[in-house]
Amino acid sequence: MKIILTVDSLTWEHGGPSRSVPALAKALSIAGADIELWTLQAGFAKVENVLVRGFRSSYELANHLKTMDPKSTIVHDNGLWRPFNTLVSHTALRHKIRYVISARGMLDPRSMNQSFWRKAVAWHLYQRRLLVGASIIHATSELEAIGVRKIGLHKRVFVMPNGVDIPPKTSVTKNGNSVLFLSRLHPQKGIDVLLKTWAEIAPTDWRLKIAGGGEKVYLESLRTSADRLGISQSIDWLGPLDDEKKWQAYSEADFFVLPSFSESFGIVIAEALSSGLPVITTTRTPWLELEALGCGIAVAPTIAEIGSALSAFMNLSVAERAAMGCKGRSLMIEKYSWQRIATEMLQAYEATFQGKEGDR
Repeated sequence: MKIILTVDSLTWEHGGPSRSVPALAKALSIAGADIELWTLQAGFAKVENVLVRGFRSSYELANHLKTMDPKSTIVHDNGLWRPFNTLVSHTALRHKIRYVISARGMLDPRSMNQSFWRKAVAWHLYQRRLLVGASIIHATSELEAIGVRKIGLHKRVFVMPNGVDIPPKTSVTKNGNSVLFLSRLHPQKGIDVLLKTWAEIAPTDWRLKIAGGGEKVYLESLRTSADRLGISQSIDWLGPLDDEKKWQAYSEADFFVLPSFSESFGIVIAEALSSGLPVITTTRTPWLELEALGCGIAVAPTIAEIGSALSAFMNLSVAERAAMGCKGRSLMIEKYSWQRIATEMLQAYEATFQGKEGDR
């Protein structure tokens, strides 16, 4: 069985799949799978132990996909709505190649409401048909799976979280004054609410470090908002970070915050936990278990609740935050290692070859 993972870009700024898909490919390779990663040339990057094919266009990729043996090939496409994803799924369906679709949060109601009319037309013309034709629809959390079922997709939904790299423990001394936000800067991530909350609680001797890239106009609007709110002097804008600087940012922070309005998984939450950071996030993410597990909290994405959580975490001692961080790191090691994820994904792929052709 040959597995072809497809994603339109491997550029970090394009969001979680640009990091999680290569990581899955690497883990599958280590597990012994015959794996290739296909992407567009603009997002081309090397992945250890994985053959990465960079194509000049979606059409070139689709034409190459047509040459694959449908009796021994499975395609795992990541994302929806974009011409790239549509062409991959359409080609696989037309040439009777089994395929898996990872929705990557793009069937979430908030996502569906963005460019609503365009997506409504696409849904009726081709998107629903392509989802129904998939052997499996992969969701990264039960929350995402519920959303997939609610819109009437009754195919088997396979729930498997993203894995996370577990960084080595560090001996960096925490200063007790650094809160980290690290994600793609997009309205969905709640960064505007975070800025208003920061102005509301006006913490003394604490700094908010904001890491990530996004559209230039939106980034400028955030900086303007920070100036207007009078909090610019307490914010460090770190910009997009490569892997080395990303893990350094995690290691130096005292705790992590992601006040997102919607997440199918939230890979940065998993990374923060694996780095030993307590996490504040929202009830719109699939991390409601954090408080019960003693490693964080999920609150409503409002100024009042986020502000209360930030203040509570700031008032903890360094030792108390460290104890929470240890619990989060243990959780990641136990449940979210890439090798565990790769093993279960392989079993899901293999199951698609055991069913009858008419099941598709």
